[in-house]
Amino acid sequence: MDNGTPTTLTAGAAPLTADLFAYNAGWTDKIGGEVVPACASASFDYTLDELYGVVGVIIPWNGPLISCGMILGPALAAGNCVVLKPPEIAPYSALRLGELFLEAGFPPGVVNVVPTGPAGGEALVRNPGVNKVHFTGSGATAQKVLASALRTLKPVGLELGGKSANIIFEDADLAAAAQGALTAIFQLSGQGCINGTRVLVQRSVHAQVVELIAQIATGAPVGDPQDPGVFIGPVVNATACERIMGVIESAGTTAPA
Repeated sequence: MDNGTPTTLTAGAAPLTADLFAYNAGWTDKIGGEVVPACASASFDYTLDELYGVVGVIIPWNGPLISCGMILGPALAAGNCVVLKPPEIAPYSALRLGELFLEAGFPPGVVNVVPTGPAGGEALVRNPGVNKVHFTGSGATAQKVLASALRTLKPVGLELGGKSANIIFEDADLAAAAQGALTAIFQLSGQGCINGTRVLVQRSVHAQVVELIAQIATGAPVGDPQDPGVFIGPVVNATACERIMGVIESAGTTAPA
């Protein structure tokens, strides 16, 4: 409701998130040390896995619930507490998840959902009581996260945007490949970090694939994200819309010689 994701995509978010938590729950009794074989001596050599303590987590607006499952699951399974900063333009699913943690019996303070803006995110990263940070988002913001974490030399995990490619050769089922490529590009109105936003096509079938993708795109259901028949809903806010329209406009401009 707060980021415009069509229900055709959100229907699978909760079950997938539940699966992620269930999988990581299976690791809780498997994390530990091991005795390392040593040379013939009186030494006792072993490894010991130790938790970080408090992990700060900053998640993106385009898939907040699944991001929580991907990141909070391992952090909690390893015995850490979490301070989660939900995206300011799409906070509600993370807030609801925080309520569910309490309903499930998690002690208060183990999972902390703190709605805040960029200043709060920077404070979370800089806080000396936070011993590790995970950030999912843009490369530009990641640079700021790394700069802030540098003050306390804390480890940072990053999951940033990609430009994944669809590769189509001439012996492919071109209709199916075009449909798959369009789905990969346009899901979440093109705002997904795992979207296959490039299409690399063998030259001999390039024109045919372009025509197929154009035909399919023309018929893609666009509209109210609450409508179960809609595939392409709105982008997240006016700023995103203006940026997209600017790119379209610049793409139609002839570059100077």
